[in-house]
Amino acid sequence: WETFVVIALIAFTASVSLRKYTLINNKCSYCDFIFIFTLGVGLFSLLACCIIYSMYQKELFKNKNNMKIIVPILFTAFLMTLGMIFKNRGYYLVSNVAVLDGVMEPLKILLLFIISYLFLSAKINLKLIIGIILSLIGLNLILNNQ
Repeated sequence: WETFVVIALIAFTASVSLRKYTLINNKCSYCDFIFIFTLGVGLFSLLACCIIYSMYQKELFKNKNNMKIIVPILFTAFLMTLGMIFKNRGYYLVSNVAVLDGVMEPLKILLLFIISYLFLSAKINLKLIIGIILSLIGLNLILNNQ
């Protein structure tokens, strides 16, 4: 899983940097930007669906009772799209994109920890709590020194 995290980290970092560069250096309006960005995400998602279908065609939809997973998955896709639109608006408004992610990621870690503990039977250990506390201290430093 670590390899996938590193690849995602590189992809997301490049994406955020290029988005901010496009907005700043081309004096792009947010409406134009978010329309083209969302259209691009949709097109690349459609391409990914075609590739996934061609690779896993025999394994897809074997379970005829998929309604139990289709609705929650589509709802998560909606939430991700909504979050993407608002996060891009944040990138548009903030001068330093690291501040936005520096605020968002520790809070996301905290919320995911709470949700995992309450609903997904995650275990609590001292190292995890120390890590969350350090994240919150970092969040405080970012907010007070931006």
